[in-house]
Amino acid sequence: MRNIEQRRNTILRTCEAIVHRQQEFMESGVEALHPMMIKEVAEEIGVHPSTVSRAVANKYVHTPQGVFELRFFFSEGVNGPEGAETPLLLLKRKVKKMIEEEDRSKPLTDDAIALALRGQGINVTRRTVAKYREDMGLPSTHQRRVRS
Repeated sequence: MRNIEQRRNTILRTCEAIVHRQQEFMESGVEALHPMMIKEVAEEIGVHPSTVSRAVANKYVHTPQGVFELRFFFSEGVNGPEGAETPLLLLKRKVKKMIEEEDRSKPLTDDAIALALRGQGINVTRRTVAKYREDMGLPSTHQRRVRS
């Protein structure tokens, strides 16, 4: 019984830490998601990172933005302006949106996408853009080009 209570307490404290750190997400949605690592939450609640990892495994939370797996809230960040960070999830969404909105006769290169993101204050390389594009199953510039 003590172990079950301890597990419940760990899950509760983990959820409270996530909600506290992701308050803007709760109010505004995915665009307001902040990078957060398991290690940070573990330090905040005073447990080992593996404990937090096990606590969030296969657990879901109902938020004002919908139902999300607890693991969804943990992601690394990409450096942005003045040391701020952009979660990888948002970076991938930006890349996908840029590709979806491009002129099909002149598709954006990975370099052009990286340059546009740098213009938004997100420091990212061409290789990183290519990696995320491939991760999402999006074709290369050459493959996206529509010949007329």
